[in-house]
Amino acid sequence: MAYAAVVSLAQTLEHINHHHQYCSMPLICEEQLFESLLEKLTFLQAFLEDNAKTGGETVEGLEERIRDSVYRAEDIIESHVSDQISSEHERYMDLELQNSEKKEVDLQMVMEEIDSIVEQVMGIQNSCRVEDVQCSCTSALPSSGGAPNDGKKMVGFDEQLLELKARLCGESSKLQITSIVGMGGIGKTTLATNLFNDSLVAYHFHIRVWTTVSQDYRLRRVLLALVAF
Repeated sequence: MAYAAVVSLAQTLEHINHHHQYCSMPLICEEQLFESLLEKLTFLQAFLEDNAKTGGETVEGLEERIRDSVYRAEDIIESHVSDQISSEHERYMDLELQNSEKKEVDLQMVMEEIDSIVEQVMGIQNSCRVEDVQCSCTSALPSSGGAPNDGKKMVGFDEQLLELKARLCGESSKLQITSIVGMGGIGKTTLATNLFNDSLVAYHFHIRVWTTVSQDYRLRRVLLALVAF
């Protein structure tokens, strides 16, 4: 029902937008306000579509608010248009003006309610994203609180390990970015793991953090992984 209400109001607004002679209410006739309302309806429509199969009690309660507010807004707008059409034939200009002003106040109140709903929806979405990212990060991070230690013995990289330790634990206090590059399967991860867990490195750096960044990564997820570590 909420989804149908949102679609119906969007269609009503589009119809009014193509018939400007029936549009004298600033809240729906000023281009910026009109576009803003349509954007909010589009946002709510997408939200309702996404939650059509997974809606819980919170979403169901929110759907009721959306439905009631949107129906109320459409009633006010359609009544306003109807009054305008009647006034053209009956010339009840003073009465129509008073009704228009009252409807504008009523619509403003409904718009504020829709704004409140949009804010609540955004809060729900942000909360869900954080929970998803935290779950993903928790599953990806080692439970021991250190870099993954798969027990592999490093062979043939003793010189590289010493060179990296010297670079990391040297006297320079400047920020450094050290890359370990090479063909797949040659032991880059094993070298990085041994370097991370090395006793000298652990002594030199009081805070060490390990995370994995794939080719398809999200900065927010990486940052949350670092904080969770």
